[in-house]
Amino acid sequence: MPAQIIKVSQLNRYVRAQLEENTLLGDLLVKGELTSVSWRSSSGHFYFTISEGGASLHCVMFARYAERLPSFPEEGSTVIVRGAVTLYERDGQYQLSAYDIQNMGQGSGSADYTALRQKLRDSFLQSANAKHLSFRGPLALLPLQKAPLCRISSPGCSDIMI
Repeated sequence: MPAQIIKVSQLNRYVRAQLEENTLLGDLLVKGELTSVSWRSSSGHFYFTISEGGASLHCVMFARYAERLPSFPEEGSTVIVRGAVTLYERDGQYQLSAYDIQNMGQGSGSADYTALRQKLRDSFLQSANAKHLSFRGPLALLPLQKAPLCRISSPGCSDIMI
């Protein structure tokens, strides 16, 4: 029997129905590190990603659930998100529609980033204080000469050559 030809919208609608009918995917607790948080003031929805290892999951928390929270966790926090897997039909991408989010503390990625930032800051301060480096202010960092990089035969090169 040959494969049936269907439209993209039909496929997305079918997959969405299958996801919504699956009781296991209808109420999940998912743990990960909170990243890419954005809040839409016009709608009150939160859009965010939770990551763990090399995997990530896009999430949305609609305003009716977000307004129940005392505060939304900060980026970099380890969180447990309760929600249902849904499919955003227009884009054909699945996401977790969050009902609740629990902050479990600072995530490992955030701690690594904070440690790296402190290490870089400390090394910069040590090198700036070293005697072999003389810091002459912000103008010392600017180049002394500028030159265009172009082929002599290119039409634009003749416009900038003096």
